[in-house]
Amino acid sequence: MKIEKIVTIIIVFSFLSCRKHAPYLYEVIDLKLSNTDNSGEEVVSLSNDSILSTSYAIELEYIMKFKGAEGNSATPSESQYKNVNKLKSFNIYSLNDFNIDHSAGTSLNEYFLISKGSLYGWYKSSNTINSIIGTRDFGGGSYNDYGGQVDSIWSVKNYLILMETPTNKGNHTFIIDIIQSNNNLISDTTTIKFY
Repeated sequence: MKIEKIVTIIIVFSFLSCRKHAPYLYEVIDLKLSNTDNSGEEVVSLSNDSILSTSYAIELEYIMKFKGAEGNSATPSESQYKNVNKLKSFNIYSLNDFNIDHSAGTSLNEYFLISKGSLYGWYKSSNTINSIIGTRDFGGGSYNDYGGQVDSIWSVKNYLILMETPTNKGNHTFIIDIIQSNNNLISDTTTIKFY
């Protein structure tokens, strides 16, 4: 009988001490692209703008803005984050012909995989660009939320890994257009020379 009372007290205490944590909300407000080399153990920013196409990845640096907390029950030290917008469309294309089937201006989404977090930690063949359309799975939370103090602006990096070698070597200017559920368009451009 004594054990049952102790177990009951522990269960009641555990239940009462648990509060629902509401996530912090953010919005992606900008995008910056840069060229990277993914041929080694870690992604390396390119010091020049030429690379073997089999070693190429585009770094997506999402710029986020803090938008408050969901509901009225947010715990100040909570570290979960939720994008206020869903991804309506994501399109990558080149201003140059990529191959015979993909002339300048046509979507190259099928030729890239998206890596969330570190390049190798999240590298999966199922991480297609289309797999994130309609989700809130772009951008990410701030790493500086110690003591309930959240940055008002921060950035998170993801990577697009080129999985198909272009038949047309030389310069390629890639443009990424992202439209969010609030119809805001964010876009950026990067140029690379493939050899």
